[in-house]
Amino acid sequence: MLVAFPGKTGVSAAARGTIGGAPDGARRRALRPPGATLLCLLVGLVALRSTAAAQDLSPSIFQHKIEVRLVGYLDARAETVRPWRQLVVRLVGTPGKEREFALTDVIVVSGDASGIGFIEGLLPTRPNLFLAGDKELIHDIAASTPDQRLKITGFIASGSRWFLVYRFEREDGSAER
Repeated sequence: MLVAFPGKTGVSAAARGTIGGAPDGARRRALRPPGATLLCLLVGLVALRSTAAAQDLSPSIFQHKIEVRLVGYLDARAETVRPWRQLVVRLVGTPGKEREFALTDVIVVSGDASGIGFIEGLLPTRPNLFLAGDKELIHDIAASTPDQRLKITGFIASGSRWFLVYRFEREDGSAER
């Protein structure tokens, strides 16, 4: 419906947003070429991929990996070892349930994190960590006794609870793997 004003012509407020009975959005979609949306998405993906390649970013889960050494005792009583934190861990690939890990020290070997911040980020969830890696290595860790001090070294992605174990040492200092 057209409304006349002195010196101006235009569309009334009631008719604004429609042209020929169709809403503005429908009119815009009707004027857009059929493959335009898909083309815009593809251009965006190519730009994102080239930006990631230029910055040498990989889509890996360990994009922001942290190398950490956990020192402590598996299934030890807190009164006997006086841990800094008591963690609940699950040894992936071994039978059984969650196990207690009395953490006495945490060392960030490489990466942008502090040991305290790394552990504090794990505390609200149960189990705190999933220890994964070579089956034989995980079974050897599971066979440790509560009086053996363990040094478990591995990688974790920031924000993850999956800890990829690649080495551990027992109390006597000999490297197991």
